[in-house]
Amino acid sequence: MKTWIFPSNPDAFQIENAFQDLKIIDWGTRNNVKNGDHIYIYKSIGKNNPEGGIILKTEVIKENVIESELIDDRKYWLRGNFDYKRGKKYIRVKLIGEIYDDKISSKLSYNKLRKNGLNHTMPGPIILDNNPKLKAYIENSLRNNN
Repeated sequence: MKTWIFPSNPDAFQIENAFQDLKIIDWGTRNNVKNGDHIYIYKSIGKNNPEGGIILKTEVIKENVIESELIDDRKYWLRGNFDYKRGKKYIRVKLIGEIYDDKISSKLSYNKLRKNGLNHTMPGPIILDNNPKLKAYIENSLRNNN
């Protein structure tokens, strides 16, 4: 099992609303993500989100979701021209726990993550297991708030 961080663009997709309503979504990826992997979702800086940070945790429950099985989440897309890309790999992820409140998410902000082991911006998914300092910081932050 691996632990990842995946960025989400708040100007393109309403991630909190999608998970709040659906609890499960399909996510396109080029990474070698497997069933049972955990993915922290990092909400990037956007028009109404002045500071990026981790906002929720998910678990992969299905690899290689085929196009005909994709969950219809178009109502959460903010760009009207979105269309599923043929040939892209999709995984199905479920929300673990709740969407983090402001108290927790402030500890998982971009600036706090940078001070605790994040060595770069979040241009794409990263394997958190390759950065034990950052992984420990995130997990300790969540453990101390529950």
